[in-house]
Amino acid sequence: MIRFGSLQSRITAFSCTTFGLVMLFTAACLQVADLALEGTMAGSTPLRVAVVIADLAGLALVIAASRRLGRRIVSPIGALEAAAEALARGETSSIPVTTQDEIGSLTASFNAMSEAIASRERDIRHMAYHDALTDLPNRSRLREELDGAIARLIAEGGTLAAMCLDLDNFKHINDTLGHQAGDDLLQLVARRLSELAPGRFIARTGGDEFCVLVVAPHAAREAEQLAATLIARFGEPFMIDGHLLRTGISAGIAVAPHDTMSAEALIRQSDLALYAAKTAGRSRFRRFTRDLDREIRARRSMELDLHDALADGEFALHFQPLFDLSRNCFSAFEALLRWNHPRRGQVLPAEFIPVAEETGLIIPIGEWVLREACRHAATWPEDIRVAVNFSTVQFSSPGLVGQVAQTLAASGLDPNRLEIEITESLLLESSDSIRDILLGLKALGVRIALDDFGTGFSSLSFLRKFPFDKIKIDRSFIIELLREDEAGAVVRAITDLATALKMETTAEGVEESGQVEALRAFGCTTLQGYLFSRPVPPADIPALLARGRSIAA
Repeated sequence: MIRFGSLQSRITAFSCTTFGLVMLFTAACLQVADLALEGTMAGSTPLRVAVVIADLAGLALVIAASRRLGRRIVSPIGALEAAAEALARGETSSIPVTTQDEIGSLTASFNAMSEAIASRERDIRHMAYHDALTDLPNRSRLREELDGAIARLIAEGGTLAAMCLDLDNFKHINDTLGHQAGDDLLQLVARRLSELAPGRFIARTGGDEFCVLVVAPHAAREAEQLAATLIARFGEPFMIDGHLLRTGISAGIAVAPHDTMSAEALIRQSDLALYAAKTAGRSRFRRFTRDLDREIRARRSMELDLHDALADGEFALHFQPLFDLSRNCFSAFEALLRWNHPRRGQVLPAEFIPVAEETGLIIPIGEWVLREACRHAATWPEDIRVAVNFSTVQFSSPGLVGQVAQTLAASGLDPNRLEIEITESLLLESSDSIRDILLGLKALGVRIALDDFGTGFSSLSFLRKFPFDKIKIDRSFIIELLREDEAGAVVRAITDLATALKMETTAEGVEESGQVEALRAFGCTTLQGYLFSRPVPPADIPALLARGRSIAA
């Protein structure tokens, strides 16, 4: 058996060996024929010549047949060997099938295998660079595209804008309606983006985040125009399983070469601009600036400090009383969160609450507030309630009703003595799911109050649909109560409405005795403001309760 060299050389050697054997066999035949004829045709030279010629003709035929056989075997097998070596290098090709024999079948099988490998490689590459849910390019493909675009920018000039996009309230939709609804929404979002930005490179970078690249002589202006269009069109609802879902979209824009010439920095800057847009109220866009970079860094520093504050016990509760006009005494206290940071000092809630809401830290902070408020209230007289503000974000936390029930049980506080205050913005979320949660809280015996009434998007249908026990009239109306007739008319209308709906009313921001008399005349139930007391620490509440009857008698 021949085992040296490549397949081609072994096949060639085999063919040569076969040809040699044929030649030996032919020579032997000629010799035998010559010996046979020698005796019978010793004197016949022409006959001997004829026999030799016949032998040579036969030899030529044998040689021709041998060469043709070699070509039929060696050539296809050599082509297969070359294609196999190319396939090992990652190159795929198809070999022409020239015969119908075993070699032809082998060649056809090899072609099928090669095509299957090429197809799988195409699928693997597509999966590596595309999002499985939306089939849009993914973050890896985005980075490739950005690197190429910036290289062309350096060579040819021009401008490039990267626009990061994020859906508003997607987590709430995903948590309340389920992951399938969330996936369906993302697919519709991808389709709408492709329709609104035809020809643009659009990638899904993760979760509910997308990125659009705008390459143009005036990319910044075109990106801003596109962002405005997207925000307007994404205000229109999506239809999923027969239900209308409303969500918005926010955008952050960074531009090369104005902001950076690094692909990584461009994405980071547009992401920072997106964060700023969502912080400013969502459904809007922001351009990256150096001031914005400093602002975001400061905000993220506060986020880290909030984590430490929760772990290190830097939070405290103060309580502001509510004065009952019918009983002429305090009937409840509202729990207000205070943060005394070792370096920052007293941090205002308006500064840290938005950061806590955006980062989700409001959920563990809110749980701590509820526990502490119930623990303190359990030590007060049994006719004194405690009011606790709940953020919209807390209502997206699964098991909220169960968590409230556990906190009440652990503190021993009667559920009827707990009042949960919510803002009107919560009602603009998925109203059916919010109503179910509120009904669950009411089933526990907890009271529900609508805070800052009259400043948002409230409507009479909300008051009829949701199980409120109380309406809190925003301080902006109370401040102008004695100076503007319109403010007085609004307050009277709210108190009349609440009375008709069998709800109580609390006026916030009462600071003058004249306001007390006007509100008493309007039929307001309870008052709250600096006229009665500033928020005080828990240790001051017994003394405050002791003098409560003399304040507005």
